[in-house]
Amino acid sequence: MIVTISREYGAAAIDVAHRVGELLGYRVAGEDFPSVAALRLGMTSDDVVAVEHRAPSLAERILHNLGTALPESHSTLAPQSFDDEVRKEIEAAVCEAAEQPDVVIIGGMANAILRGRPNVLSVFLHAPLAFRIERIKASHNFTDAEARKEVARVDAARKRWAKLNYDVEWGFAGPYDLTLDVSRFGIEGTARIIADAASRCS
Repeated sequence: MIVTISREYGAAAIDVAHRVGELLGYRVAGEDFPSVAALRLGMTSDDVVAVEHRAPSLAERILHNLGTALPESHSTLAPQSFDDEVRKEIEAAVCEAAEQPDVVIIGGMANAILRGRPNVLSVFLHAPLAFRIERIKASHNFTDAEARKEVARVDAARKRWAKLNYDVEWGFAGPYDLTLDVSRFGIEGTARIIADAASRCS
């Protein structure tokens, strides 16, 4: 069974994923995807994260506003790029992780990359902004304003990456089998719900 976990920034996904792994006896993958992609591309993991989390370029904003009116314009205005190379390497890392049975995959748009495969449970974790801000403040020693800005930036970047590369409306329930509010159930409760769902699906 493969469990994919997507998340809002600050929703405790790493803690939940590792607890799910413990409950099910599954391996946990995904935290090292930036490092794997960086090694293959001869760069640093910070560079890979920067690609995923950067603001959209002017060309991308124009294409987004055009929508599907000119479907051929994407290949004209946005040829093969460094972003594409990063995406391909992360996709390769996701597929390699999914080759081994019984795994929890954090992030990497694994739910989209593995869409249509059997034995995949896709989960989205979210939480109120206040909950996420407090976690980010504690993790990074940020002020309230800094944490709020960082949450907004990372969430917006993830939404952009999902839409641009996979035509997925990140954060909406549609692409996922299960969506959970971590603040309501806690890390342990959230992990147990996911583990139970995975056991029932396998």
